[in-house]
Amino acid sequence: MATTYTERTGVTAATTGSIADAAGGIAVIVLSIIGLGRATPGPLMSIAVIVLGAAFLAEGGAVIGEYTQLLNRTVGAVADSGAGMMMELMIGAAILVLGILGLIGVAPAILAPVAVIVAGALLLVSAPVMMQLVEIRRVLEGTAEPAQSLLRASASGVSGMQILAGLAAIVLGILDLTGATIGAGALTLVALLILGAALTFNGTALTGSVYKIFSR
Repeated sequence: MATTYTERTGVTAATTGSIADAAGGIAVIVLSIIGLGRATPGPLMSIAVIVLGAAFLAEGGAVIGEYTQLLNRTVGAVADSGAGMMMELMIGAAILVLGILGLIGVAPAILAPVAVIVAGALLLVSAPVMMQLVEIRRVLEGTAEPAQSLLRASASGVSGMQILAGLAAIVLGILDLTGATIGAGALTLVALLILGAALTFNGTALTGSVYKIFSR
């Protein structure tokens, strides 16, 4: 008998990934702020990139479990979403590697901006995937109409934040990479600050919505 998708499974996977988002985002924000106050922020910038990559990895890994359960109920849409999360795992790993290389001294002034550009692109691509998954979860659970409206509004807000943060990170990363700087790595640190804020907002908003809807 095939394993079915349950409320407990959905809540556990979604909240685990969201908590990882929030924790990683806060760490990136703190590291970025400290780095902005230093004349040579290279090491902190690379560490922030590593934390960012780890946060994407944690989110992707946690939510993959939910998608596996959803695949037993529906195929097409969830398969597309699962592919999106596999992409998040791979890109998260790539960002992590870029941060490690920068930390050991391999062109940190180049690899850090590249990492934030890649992270910004990931946010842009993953925003519609997350919206799709929220809709699938809503349909499978038969959520009441008031809860559906709350879940849609929360997912829409998170998606919009992801898109704006992704665009800002891409622009700032490109400017820093092309030499239009206001200080060594300053624009990349600002981009990391924005990405960290987006991750924190994403994690706290979705975790709160899931608990409010499904823990009743």
